[in-house]
Amino acid sequence: MRVRILMVGLLLLLGCGGGSSSSDPTQPAVSAQFTPSGTTAAPNLVRMTQAVVDRDLVRINVVVGGATSSTDIYSFAFDLVLSDATVASYVAGSAQAGTALQPSGGQTIAVFANPDSARPNRVVVGVSKIGGGAGSGNGVGAGESIVVSLVFRVLRRDVTSIRFGGSSSNPTSPNFNPVALNSGNGVISSITFDAAAVRLTGL
Repeated sequence: MRVRILMVGLLLLLGCGGGSSSSDPTQPAVSAQFTPSGTTAAPNLVRMTQAVVDRDLVRINVVVGGATSSTDIYSFAFDLVLSDATVASYVAGSAQAGTALQPSGGQTIAVFANPDSARPNRVVVGVSKIGGGAGSGNGVGAGESIVVSLVFRVLRRDVTSIRFGGSSSNPTSPNFNPVALNSGNGVISSITFDAAAVRLTGL
């Protein structure tokens, strides 16, 4: 009789959902939140903005403000530096070129984004036109245009900042500063990068 009572109790417990987790195993353990740097848009300024947040994923747009002083922008080279790479990581293959660089005369656009093997908290990013010759870059009109967008995955409940850094893979970058380059591979000094960081938070 005691065994029968225990079996009935167990069945009631399972029927009420006790003894099993109410969490959905298909959902990520954390959700992401993006906090902007607080720097406002301005001509010739490159900064990061939020594009999309989807559960634990954040797509970040790297944008440049127009109208730019230069009409010969050919490429961008910079690192994205995370303060804590255990909180968020770049999703490989997610980088997409925007419309800041406009191909013409048979040009194409190449995008490179990979973690630095020696420094895992850095994502090395390059966006460039391919082809053309002297003067084959372009300017950016009024408003902000996307240089590149990238997806980061938040891994745990904590905070990491992301800031611009210089790309050590680009020997033309003075003092390893983030740079925009013209069609002659010269640094465009009028284009600057936001010195303040954005933040990704795992909730």
